[in-house]
Amino acid sequence: MIIGEQIVSIHTVSGVQMYQFTPEDTNSIRWRRELSEVSTAQAVVPTRLVEDITPWLHWMSVWAADGTTLHWTGPIQSVNYARESTSIEAMDVAALLSRTRVPLTKMWEATDPALIAAELWSSMYETHRLVGKPIVRRDPLNDPFNFESMADSQMLDKLMDDLVGLGLTWSVVAGTVLLGPAPRTSMASLGEEDFIDGNLELVRDGSRMFTDVLLRSADEVSRARVNVGGLNLQTIVDVDSLFGVSNADRAARQYLRYCSSMREAVSTGGSSQLHPYAPVNIESLVPSARVTVSAYGVLTLMEVQSVEVDYSSNDLTVAVGLESVDDDPPELIKIGATE
Repeated sequence: MIIGEQIVSIHTVSGVQMYQFTPEDTNSIRWRRELSEVSTAQAVVPTRLVEDITPWLHWMSVWAADGTTLHWTGPIQSVNYARESTSIEAMDVAALLSRTRVPLTKMWEATDPALIAAELWSSMYETHRLVGKPIVRRDPLNDPFNFESMADSQMLDKLMDDLVGLGLTWSVVAGTVLLGPAPRTSMASLGEEDFIDGNLELVRDGSRMFTDVLLRSADEVSRARVNVGGLNLQTIVDVDSLFGVSNADRAARQYLRYCSSMREAVSTGGSSQLHPYAPVNIESLVPSARVTVSAYGVLTLMEVQSVEVDYSSNDLTVAVGLESVDDDPPELIKIGATE
């Protein structure tokens, strides 16, 4: 059941509180969780309650009204003062990826991308004197890779994008970095009645579909192809941090595995608003978590891609972006097959 008031705290990175805004003091609160993306939050409060907030030095956190459950936290990016109200905008800790040069010079051999990412995130935390460490969730379907990083060669967000290209998924939930996917079993079953107005669309999307991949690593070129009805949809992928023939071959196959089929998604214009009594709670709505959705007589296993929570005037709405998942390509589709 998705109900509950929320409060906002403005504090230093070490946790020293400057302001706290109760539901009565808050015009609106909006925050998101994103899969493999920096997530955002915004709070609008009366200007008379705010005096001095400095971006990056101060953080914003969103809590359940009883103060026991942290929903979202991250460094403040901007503060917009107006005569009656002030808007405070923040990003989660992943915003520091684009403010951190690659911190390590290292070569990893046959390593899960989530483990590589964990070392890089931990080094970033040390750079910015943050407390905490990422949680690694190993992906049994992901391939191990050889990977190289060079200190100060580029910004860390670009290197993280390379790891995402190798199959890494990550998210930041309540300030904790989660590397790797949530458990692959469904955590809830949803029907059309669990969405506001039941206004669901079942979309078949081929806009990101490719059947012929040319992958260019630092020193090799590899190709992977799948035969889908004779289609010849080509693309080029550049992964400069990869070395070696076998490494490039694995990366090409990995990329093709996830882009060679059309995606089925349940959608209401980008996201679906959950009914307040849907059989899930905010804590369980984590990017990459899975639910089964029954719509149009079809039972589909879906993955949570995004979560957006909007709280204003004691009214809480929760919208989720869902996308179908297909971990096991049909046996008739053979990677590398030719017509």
